[in-house]
Amino acid sequence: MPRLHYSNHLESLIVPLAQELDKRDPFDTADIVVPNFSLEKWISLKLAQICGIAANLRFITLEKAINEGLQQNLSGRHYTLLKPETIQCLLLEVLREKLETSDPLWLPVRGYLTPQTKIRPEAAEHRIYQLAGRLTHLFLEYEFSRNEELLNSWLDGRNAVDQDPLGTESWQRILWTELFGADGKIPRHNQNARQSVSEEFQPELFTLTQLYRICQDKPNQQNATFNKESLHVFGVSYLSRFHQKALTEQLAHVRDIHVYALNPCMEFWEDIQSLGESKAAVLRSLETDRNRFSNQKSLSETEIALGELFQDENDNPFLQAWGRPGRENMRLLNQWSDWNFTPWFVEKGVSTTLTEDAANPQPNVLNQLQEDILFREPRRLKSLELEQDESLMVLACANPRREVEAVASLIWDWIRRDPDLRLNECAVIVHDMKLYQHQIEQVFESIYNLPYHLIDGISGSAGRLEDAANSLLGLCFTEYSRHDLFSLLKNPCFLGKFEDGMPTGKSFPGEALQIEKWLEWADELNVFYGIDNESQEAQGYLHLEQDIYHWEQAFRRLTLGEMVTAPVETGFISISNQQLVPADLPEEWGEEAARFMLIVRSLIADTRDLPKWKMSGKEWGRYLRILLKTYLKPLEQADEEAFQNLFRNVLAIRDLDLAQEDARKFSFSTIYEFFKQKQQSATLQRGHYLAEGVTVSSFQPMRPIPFKAVFLLGMGEGLFPTPYQRDTLDLRHIPVPLSPAVEGQNFRERRLGDVSVTERDRYMFLETLVSTRKHLVLSYVSRNDRTDDELNPSSIIQTLVDELGSGYLKARFEKTLHPLKPYSLSYFPELTDSESKIFTAKNRLPNYDPAAFRQARVFRTRQLFDQQFPRTGRSGGFQRISPEWLSPEVKQSLTENTFRTIAPESASETNLRTVSFTRLRKFLESPLQSTASHLLRLDEDEEER
Repeated sequence: MPRLHYSNHLESLIVPLAQELDKRDPFDTADIVVPNFSLEKWISLKLAQICGIAANLRFITLEKAINEGLQQNLSGRHYTLLKPETIQCLLLEVLREKLETSDPLWLPVRGYLTPQTKIRPEAAEHRIYQLAGRLTHLFLEYEFSRNEELLNSWLDGRNAVDQDPLGTESWQRILWTELFGADGKIPRHNQNARQSVSEEFQPELFTLTQLYRICQDKPNQQNATFNKESLHVFGVSYLSRFHQKALTEQLAHVRDIHVYALNPCMEFWEDIQSLGESKAAVLRSLETDRNRFSNQKSLSETEIALGELFQDENDNPFLQAWGRPGRENMRLLNQWSDWNFTPWFVEKGVSTTLTEDAANPQPNVLNQLQEDILFREPRRLKSLELEQDESLMVLACANPRREVEAVASLIWDWIRRDPDLRLNECAVIVHDMKLYQHQIEQVFESIYNLPYHLIDGISGSAGRLEDAANSLLGLCFTEYSRHDLFSLLKNPCFLGKFEDGMPTGKSFPGEALQIEKWLEWADELNVFYGIDNESQEAQGYLHLEQDIYHWEQAFRRLTLGEMVTAPVETGFISISNQQLVPADLPEEWGEEAARFMLIVRSLIADTRDLPKWKMSGKEWGRYLRILLKTYLKPLEQADEEAFQNLFRNVLAIRDLDLAQEDARKFSFSTIYEFFKQKQQSATLQRGHYLAEGVTVSSFQPMRPIPFKAVFLLGMGEGLFPTPYQRDTLDLRHIPVPLSPAVEGQNFRERRLGDVSVTERDRYMFLETLVSTRKHLVLSYVSRNDRTDDELNPSSIIQTLVDELGSGYLKARFEKTLHPLKPYSLSYFPELTDSESKIFTAKNRLPNYDPAAFRQARVFRTRQLFDQQFPRTGRSGGFQRISPEWLSPEVKQSLTENTFRTIAPESASETNLRTVSFTRLRKFLESPLQSTASHLLRLDEDEEER
């Protein structure tokens, strides 16, 4: 029977996981389902802290776990899961067939793929590939969320939501039937695979939901007395209807399932008596509000029909605004009567924040919000009269770089002031990694090399390697202009040295290629576009009567320049009615010119005919691997993984051969689009996660890992959450008529469990809010960089500020406004106030950038000079000044070279003890023995100091 573990703290869920793992044989492997690598790493470290070791753990995806569970009922079938790339390739073939028909049903599709305006062939291929990719994604989504409602109707040959015979559902149904219907490509392939006796084995292909339907028709083969292995599903925010059914109706028979879910509030637990005295006290205090929560364990017919959960207007405002996906997921899980529920909620109590008056601690605003969410506190009508503190901050900055600078200085400031805060307990989460990654890399390095770990970056030297691969494979679609070739040749990852081949097949690197000299020769020889005269004519350059401006004429002139000298009278040599001017090539550059011609001609020969070729996916993979290996090299040893990833992506092209009839051959346009799509899904990781500095990531990989300090960047209006956009291709957005009307509504807009991108982002923020332990900082760009108009923050920030002002704070919530320039004197009051040298945390703007301090000091010096020596007339510039004339303020500005004095050291810093080298060596040799000796205060001989 599946067991569901709930908690508001992810750390609390590690405890039941560790308890369950202790029940197994330590040599047995435990399967843990996680949504991403970050959570996998976090679970491993936490288990190691609790158990002393984390071994024999296998982290897998939920789809893989379900597939392995279904295999026990399909032991006689040789199959593999159908990959999205295979579906996309099959859809490409069907779409190309439909473009040739005159059926009016396909008129909208033809209008998009073959518009009246002329477009390049590669652009047309890109369109059809994108459309096939989008339809592939939608078909898989329908499998998980609309399997019974939509796909079962399609199997019966009828529409489900749109009865228009020429509508979107009609042509999508035909495409889906061409693939998955009774006579579709996939069933035909599976039938041939079962009957095949050839040596080349072809497995059957199924989607996960198809395997589930097959297993439903078969009796379960699991022996009731057999000891079932455990399956742990950890940190998955919400499950689709299909995944819930698969876990309950199939996997529960073969695996002992434990689901560990983060639940922001103690919802649906009113009838549980084992939550402890703290929960009972809270329930008694909320006795007056019990009525509206008492019957929420079952979904009403009205809620199911409308696809909405009824909410009280006085419910917790944060759960109301951001918690729909999680709330619906919890309610749907509660519908399964076969599930057991175990709560692990933590009532931490409201923390306090020390102010200048240490005797009067103030409640922590962030923890108060978390407590209200946990106990589902209704909207507060009377303010708690709290003081605003550093637990919850909003930074308004002029641009993204100023955001990053403000955050970096704030991290250093808190690290220095809080001895319990470490760098690996801080996380910087950005909504747009493309916009912020370079700023973070530059700023963190400039401010005392703030260490960080990048989880899902998109550039770096690995990005240059990807650019080189895309330039190389895309060369055949260009005019082979000087710019096209040298954008590849000048890439740092292009072959840096000429490798001379040996008869044995080995090669040794020669001299470095002189790319800049090649560029000079191309400029002197008037190379602009085209390989030769034939290619120029193919590109439409019919006005050129002679062989000029292309690469071949340049190579002829270089060759002639090494062999002969043109007559002084004419300056050119006539060959086959062509007048050629030999290049002025010094003898010492002859060998380099030969390398130049050999490599460029080799590039042209290896790529120019690619659009004409057609091969199988396996053959394309082999050829492209050789091409990449010949011309590209990793820039550094650290880029070797990215280089191997290129090879994996080109070898994955063989997946396109699956389910293809008559050994279909693919054009290079299709292969190139497939390669680019694979490359776009690759991410860059740098550093050691949770062990080296600040964690930098986008939202998805970080949910819902707890950190003490979290900084959310890019929280501007219209940026986060992602604005809702109606997808005209997505049939789930088509309103379903309700007959009769329900609660005055004639249409159902959605189904319970549907999660839009906007709702996804809101719920990610709610998870981050409840998972942050000390400081939550939200920053946004407050000024338009062109018009200087004020920009609004995200709707999430506005909701948060409104609720804080009305129900929590004594005064209006104040945002922290950062100046436009990092050298503003408001960052360095010590330059303007010589009396005060110690500054408190309240109302201070930390800035730890040394360059900004130097700029501020120069700026202040200029101000003081202007005050003491004002400019008069035309000769008002600076003149030679005697040091005796300078005021004390000016002298201080010129000589002082330190930052402001930080608040006095804490008691833990002043009581630090000296550790000898001997004790340090013994600790490294045996940490346990050395620690025990220190705690027991056993005398040790310490010869070294």
